[in-house]
Amino acid sequence: MKKWKNFFLANTMCSNEIKNNAIEHILERIDNNEKLILKNISKLIENWTLIDYESKFDEYSKKYPVYLLQLEYLKKHKNKVEIENGIALDMIFNYYNLRKQSLEEYNENQSKEGRNLSKEIQKKYMESISENNQLKNKIKELTNKNAKYEKNFLKKNKEYELIEGEARQLKLNLKDALLDSKNNNLKYKKVEEENLYLKLKNEELEEQLKQINDYFDCEYLYNQNEDINYKFSIINSSNTKLVEKIFPEVLFINANELNYDTLKKISRYTDNIYIQRSGILSSKINYIESWAKENDINTKIIMPTNEKEMIEEIVKIKIYNFWGDYNAN
Repeated sequence: MKKWKNFFLANTMCSNEIKNNAIEHILERIDNNEKLILKNISKLIENWTLIDYESKFDEYSKKYPVYLLQLEYLKKHKNKVEIENGIALDMIFNYYNLRKQSLEEYNENQSKEGRNLSKEIQKKYMESISENNQLKNKIKELTNKNAKYEKNFLKKNKEYELIEGEARQLKLNLKDALLDSKNNNLKYKKVEEENLYLKLKNEELEEQLKQINDYFDCEYLYNQNEDINYKFSIINSSNTKLVEKIFPEVLFINANELNYDTLKKISRYTDNIYIQRSGILSSKINYIESWAKENDINTKIIMPTNEKEMIEEIVKIKIYNFWGDYNAN
């Protein structure tokens, strides 16, 4: 709602008096229910700017009486006196317009109950209309005096805001453009350096991997052609493809492939079994330990969860087997 724009005032000597009289006029006449509404919308309006007032007024005027929204806004904010008084005068109109509607509805509903009550309501209504007309005349008189000031003020203020906004936006655009250019140059150099490093690193790793694969392929083929002399066996649940190449002297049996033949193979080649705890059911571990005990084979639970940890565990087993009894630790 933008009715208040029609009531800008330039004579500030009268303006404060109009606003204050309008606020006092409404406060003296509102009832307890309206005071409660004022209290409820106080926090809602407290942080409204004039722009918020314009944009949100229509929405909230559907929920609350228009004059109460205007009254609370005038109490909470100190805007330009001309704008405040425009709102104040519009607030008076809205107050009496709502009173008029209420009185008309009340008069219509109560007319069936008796004409005496209707006359009393009509009297109050006429008093309100008379008072409202007096205010309208005063508003019209002041509005006519200040019409030319209002027009010039709005025009100059709008021109100033447009120029100021354009200058501010141009400054921000220039700053952003310079910053983007600098950042893009730095990012490009950094990406180039990273690409070069990764390329060299990739070539180095590929060469190392090739050498390792060549070595293990040769070692594996060599061991395949000789009699196998396993040092110990590991019943595992994880992938051991690489580990088997690194440690061909270790007999690896996957827990999922455990059967009579694989157990027989273990008993034929080794006296020590290491069981990977991760990924193997407790019932299967108990079965392996029971079988090993019957065949005089030592067992020990190990805790690796991946191939890297398995390699580290085997190294520890080999060190302990060389320097001492790993099974005793």
